Amino acid sequence: MARVDEAAAPDQDPSDPVLIKPILAEDLLGCLRVDSAAARPASGADRQSPTRNASPPAIVSESANQRAAVGRLLLVDDSPVNRAVIRDFLALAGYEVDVAINGQLAISAARANIFACILMDLQMPGMDGIEAMGRMIASYRDRGLEPPPFIALTAHATAEHRERCLREGMRDFLVKPIDREVLIRTVDALVLPPADALVLPPADGADAAVPGSIPDESTPLADASTDDEPRGDWRAKLLQTAGGDLQTVEALVEAFLIEVPALCETLALAVRDHDAIAARRAAHTLKSCLRYVAPAAEWTRAQAIEEAAEREDWPTIDHHHLGLQAIAQSWVTRLRQPESIPRP
Repeated sequence: MARVDEAAAPDQDPSDPVLIKPILAEDLLGCLRVDSAAARPASGADRQSPTRNASPPAIVSESANQRAAVGRLLLVDDSPVNRAVIRDFLALAGYEVDVAINGQLAISAARANIFACILMDLQMPGMDGIEAMGRMIASYRDRGLEPPPFIALTAHATAEHRERCLREGMRDFLVKPIDREVLIRTVDALVLPPADALVLPPADGADAAVPGSIPDESTPLADASTDDEPRGDWRAKLLQTAGGDLQTVEALVEAFLIEVPALCETLALAVRDHDAIAARRAAHTLKSCLRYVAPAAEWTRAQAIEEAAEREDWPTIDHHHLGLQAIAQSWVTRLRQPESIPRP
């Protein structure tokens, strides 16, 4: 077991699973199922199949059967909040999803399985998404197999990220918090025949991102957050971000209440010890979590710390740190209230 800012132990067998704190029940149970090799991949990745009885109307279509038939997808992300949301979106659409919580587990999964598509977080502790993708591509090619398409997942999109993703072989680029319809469009475009892909009109007042291509700096990136909304509209924003699905909202809130306090503790220790790497990682993931509910004026404090940690600018980090801790705690307190779950 490790904190979010710790890499795997150097003497650890790469095939052994690693649980990243905060630990979700689904991840722990998946790793404990050691005698169910026939029921789950030997890699340590957790399998999630679509089991719900209802889906949001925009996703219900004849494409669900085609999605289930394409084979499993692999979602790689160290954040429980992001995993809960993205996994649910994909499962609701009919996809079968395996989950890996770090790059090493993703590599092990790729060695043991063939995936139709891999969704890869770019920033993870121990091994970033680009390095993990390179090793996974090599594993497929060593077996004489064509690698699946990779989709980059990130909390921010810079020219450097885009260029590196294109150069290394990513097929598309999605910004967190992930918009449900753009996610399904993007995956459909890469794994389904064109006639079976989800076709939806753009949201009012916005152009939909074009699946299969990474936008340049002049192209607005798809973003489910409505950052200009006042704080009082956070329930509507949360429900919108969750694609209108209450079970996804519940999973998001549960993961948020586990992950955010642990990230705050990690950030506090990093600031105390002047550990710029740990501070950057914790702030980056806090930013991603807060964007699901908080207005831009609040989550951008985490972004300011992340950017300052890159420069080891401790005065700027100290300036924002206590304010960010208070903001994060306020959202934890708010989401713990029974009335926090919005209703459509």
